[in-house]
Amino acid sequence: MEVRLAINSEGSIIRKLAEYSTLPQEFKDVLDWDDIYPYWLVAENGAGIIGCIQVCPGKPVGRVENLSIDPTASGQMRAKAFKMLVDEGLNTLRQMGSTASSSMVLFENKAAKRVFKRHFGGKVTASGNIIMKAL
Repeated sequence: MEVRLAINSEGSIIRKLAEYSTLPQEFKDVLDWDDIYPYWLVAENGAGIIGCIQVCPGKPVGRVENLSIDPTASGQMRAKAFKMLVDEGLNTLRQMGSTASSSMVLFENKAAKRVFKRHFGGKVTASGNIIMKAL
């Protein structure tokens, strides 16, 4: 498996994977998925793209968001994609000058929260609501 930058022509694949993310359906349908470069990373195995993560550079805090992995992939493949996507997302933020990273994890997604805490050293700093508006 490899992780690499997504290109614009893969926007439709990322949009399909976004079905498994926290983006509300009403926004998935109106977002422009044709111009995604260079803000998304994809995990690709021999069969194609199985996961993606959005990298939002910022200083001092950047974000990795909208982690989406194909639920039909094997558990081992999903775990590997999760780790590789987050690792590369954090490395990208570091290279762009971020000194910390934040991510939103749904309260109900306790497994992802455990992984972020145990494997990546993350700490829960707040809970609240994500507010989104189409532009």
